[in-house]
Amino acid sequence: MSVLKRIFLSTTTMGVLMFVFLASIGIATFIENSDSTEAAKILVYNASWFEAVLALLAVNLCYNTIRYRMWRWQKIATLIFHLAFIVIITGAGISRYTGEEGVIKVSEFEAVNYMYSAEPFLRITGLNEDGTQSTVEMQKWLASSTQSENAFEIDFPAGQDEEVKFEYKGFVPNSIEKPMEVDGGGLEILEIVIEGNTHFLVDGGILALTSDLYLSFNNDSKTSAVQVTSDMGELYVQAPYDGLSKNMEELSIEDRSNSAGLIMDTLVRDTKHRFRLRHLYNYQGVQLVMRKRHQNSRIELRSSPIKDEGIDALVIEVSSGTNSRQLVLKGGKGRQGIPSPFIFNGKQFIASYGSKEVPLPFQVGLKDFRLMTYPGSSSPSSFESDIVLFLCILEQKSVSI
Repeated sequence: MSVLKRIFLSTTTMGVLMFVFLASIGIATFIENSDSTEAAKILVYNASWFEAVLALLAVNLCYNTIRYRMWRWQKIATLIFHLAFIVIITGAGISRYTGEEGVIKVSEFEAVNYMYSAEPFLRITGLNEDGTQSTVEMQKWLASSTQSENAFEIDFPAGQDEEVKFEYKGFVPNSIEKPMEVDGGGLEILEIVIEGNTHFLVDGGILALTSDLYLSFNNDSKTSAVQVTSDMGELYVQAPYDGLSKNMEELSIEDRSNSAGLIMDTLVRDTKHRFRLRHLYNYQGVQLVMRKRHQNSRIELRSSPIKDEGIDALVIEVSSGTNSRQLVLKGGKGRQGIPSPFIFNGKQFIASYGSKEVPLPFQVGLKDFRLMTYPGSSSPSSFESDIVLFLCILEQKSVSI
């Protein structure tokens, strides 16, 4: 025991631990600047060895505070130094293991009682034969420079002693999609603009328009989706609810920028209608336009050099026995994962990677948002928000930020 004390609780060890701690956070800063915040978290801040250094340093500081009776007046400066580090490490530990960090997104005149987690989660849900759902959730940071730490395997119980394996295959940060024409083995890809954002829908795929509205292409596995089908080179659209359409070529520039008052043609539910290029379609309030059809192509993921132009993409392989397929999940830190429904071995799954909703014990409302600009310019100088916190049904507190 005395040997262990001399090794782990000596002032020499404390000095070494302090040096390792300071050097680590310095190196982490360089990693964050040259690579990404995620890489710094994976390699340093969230690493087990870094937690062990902090825990051992806290124990060492406490032991030496008592050992050298630092509460005496002549050692008050040393006592303050030790207590400061003890409080910092203890507070960091409490925040790390019991606290929640996230982002609250709220529009004007609205209130929400949830936030989006700062940490990204991989979530896989499978529909069982009896109608119940099985879900596996895993918190996972990913970075392009930490491929070995990114790796994971998940054995998902699929019933009847069958397991479906989900395995890490790649990660593309700030990814953008680009259809590439291939010599053989390619598929038709629809380039679709949804609410101003470009998406690519592969033959046989499903695209999430909202959390409960999907668009499919030659895939009837989800009967509630807006289904696009091809027949003899022509495309048709059908949905279990009425839709609207309008030829974009008939619209003026003013109408295209403000389509709220447009008179559109009605698409009757459960009926096939032609799905045409450069036509505006509206289903359940979501507007979309097919910009282009890419024949005999495949989707290629690339990291964009422009910051925040794209979205992080996690590539996983789903396998069971001799059957396998790859899946691309888009989301990441600070973004809600885009649900990706698919069928594998006759079983329905939904997978996503990104921030999750965390319920709050209060509501946050935004009464007013004011953006101030520099005189004679449209450049923003500052902003103010009037926030209302609803602590309970009978109590509310206004906060100006």
